[in-house]
Amino acid sequence: MRKTLSKVLVFFVCFSLIASMFAGCSQKAAETKKADVPSAGAASTAAAGTEPLTLPIVREPMKFTFWADIGKAAGALKTLNDNLAYQEMEKRTGIKLEFLHPPVGSAKEQFNLLIASRQLPDLIQYEWLTVPGGPGAYIKDKVIIPLNEPVKKWAPNLQKVLEENPTLRKEQEMDDGTYYNLPAFYGDRELAVFGGPILRGDWFKKMNMEVPTTLDEWTVMLRKVKDMDLNGNGQKDEIPLHFVGKMRIDDMPAFIGAWDIRSVFYNNKGKAAFGPVDPKYKEFLQLMNSWYKEGLLDPESLVSTDKIQDEKYTADKVFAILGSMGSQITRYTAMMKPKNPNFQMLPVPYPTLKKGDVPTTGQSSYSYNKGGVAITTACKNVREATKFLDYGYSPEGNILANWGVEGKTYTMVNGKPKYTDLIINNPEGLSREQSMAKYTIWQSTTSVAKYKDVLNERDSLPEQIEGRKQWMLCKNENLLPPLTPTQEESKELATIMNEINTYTNEMFNQFISGKAPLSDFDKYVGTLKSMGLDRATELMQKQLDRYSKRP
Repeated sequence: MRKTLSKVLVFFVCFSLIASMFAGCSQKAAETKKADVPSAGAASTAAAGTEPLTLPIVREPMKFTFWADIGKAAGALKTLNDNLAYQEMEKRTGIKLEFLHPPVGSAKEQFNLLIASRQLPDLIQYEWLTVPGGPGAYIKDKVIIPLNEPVKKWAPNLQKVLEENPTLRKEQEMDDGTYYNLPAFYGDRELAVFGGPILRGDWFKKMNMEVPTTLDEWTVMLRKVKDMDLNGNGQKDEIPLHFVGKMRIDDMPAFIGAWDIRSVFYNNKGKAAFGPVDPKYKEFLQLMNSWYKEGLLDPESLVSTDKIQDEKYTADKVFAILGSMGSQITRYTAMMKPKNPNFQMLPVPYPTLKKGDVPTTGQSSYSYNKGGVAITTACKNVREATKFLDYGYSPEGNILANWGVEGKTYTMVNGKPKYTDLIINNPEGLSREQSMAKYTIWQSTTSVAKYKDVLNERDSLPEQIEGRKQWMLCKNENLLPPLTPTQEESKELATIMNEINTYTNEMFNQFISGKAPLSDFDKYVGTLKSMGLDRATELMQKQLDRYSKRP
C-alpha cells in the first residue's frame, strides 16, 4: 500500500500531461514529411520574457525518448505509446514519443541500472524525492538538468500554475530554489486522501450498533465480532481485525494517529520527531497488545502481505482492514459481489481517544506527489521538450490529460466534460480505472495534475465516495513536508535509518505479540538512541528548517 504513492483538472492536470509526455527529447528526424498535426494557434499567453506556446510546437518530426513506469496502465496497455491521449498529444504538438518501460514491479531496480549505464533517455519520470542523495545529486552528477531557465523561457503555463499556487511551488523546488522536474501534483486535496479503516458493511448491519469513532468503541465492536457468527457458517471464526504489518500502520495511521503521532518521522509543531520513541507510542503498543491477547487482532497481521490479506478477506473471514479506494474497495467489491450480492464495504472515520474530537492524523500526502518528469543531459532539444511538457499545464492539455478526446472519451454537458460509455461502460469489459488508463493520462504514474472533477466520475461506488468523505476529516497537520536532503545528509540518514527501521519493525512485532514486555520500552528507546537516532533527528530538523525558510 505504501507504494501504493508512488500513482486532474485544469492546470494541474496539464502538468501531468506534460510530465507524461516528456517522453522524448532527442531530435531523431528520420522522417522527412511534416507531422500530421492540426493547425492550432496559441495555446497560452506568454509572460514577459517567455515564448508563447503555439501548436504545433515543431513543423518537422521530432522524437523524444521517455522512460516511465507504466503503472496502473499495465492492466490495459503494453506501452503508453498506445494510449489515446498521448497519441492525440503527438498530433497536436508534432512531437513523437518513444516510451521505455521497466518491467512491472521493478521500477526502482531498473532506474538504478539505467542511471549506472549512463545510456540516458531524453526524459525520465520518477519519484525524485526518493532517490539516494536527493535530486541535487543527480544534477551534480550531470544526469538531469536544472529547469529554472527552461521553465522561465518556455513554460508559460507551468509558470502560471506555480505563481497561483505558492505552496506547490515551495513543495516541488529544492532548498536553493532549483527546479529539478516538472511536477506531478494534486489540484484538489481530496485526491491526496485515499485510504483508511474499512469494515464489512453487510456484517456490520447485523451488529445493531453505531459506527465507532473512538478507540474504546472499536474495542467494543471487535469484541462483538469475535463473539458472533457473522459469515453464517456456524462457527465463530471471523477475524475482527487484520492489517498488513507495520507498513500499513505507517501508511494509514488509523490507531496510532489517535495520539496525534505517527510511526515514522513527523512534524511536531515545527520540530522533527520520531514517533516510535514517544511515550504515547507505548500507549498505542499497549492497545495493540491487548487486542492481540484477546484475539481481536489477527496474529498473522504482524507478518502479513497483501496476498495473505486477499486470501483471508475473499474467504469471508475478515471484518475490519486498513485499505484504499482502489486496491481494496474497488477490487474486493468486484471479487465478492458476484458470489454475495449483499457484500458491502463500509469506510469509517479514523478513531480518536475522546468522543467528539476531530481526528488529527490519517493517510494523506501533499499536493506535490514526490516527483515528475526530469530532462536529462542527453536531451538535445530542451526548448521543445519544455514546451511539449508545458502544454500539459494549459487548459487544453489539462482536458486532454484528464478527459481524453472529445467525442470519444467525453462530451460536453452544460459546459462540463462528462465521460462517455467508452470509459463508464467499456465495451471491452475494462473497469473504469482501466479505461481511464487506456484512453487518458489521469491514471498514469507519469506526471499528472489531478482534479476532483475527474474523481467524481471515476469513483463509481458509493463506498468510495463515503470513504473519501470520512477520511478527509483528519487534520494531518503533523505531516512532514517534502524535504530535500543534501547528498551528504542523504547518505548519513540512509546509514542510520536502515538499522533503525529494521529494529523498530522487529520490536513493533515483539511488543504487540508479547514476546518483548512493554516494561522494556525505555530500554528499546535507549537502543534506538545508541543507533544514532538523535543524529538522524538532527538531520531531519535541518531539512525541515531549510524548508520553512523557503520563500
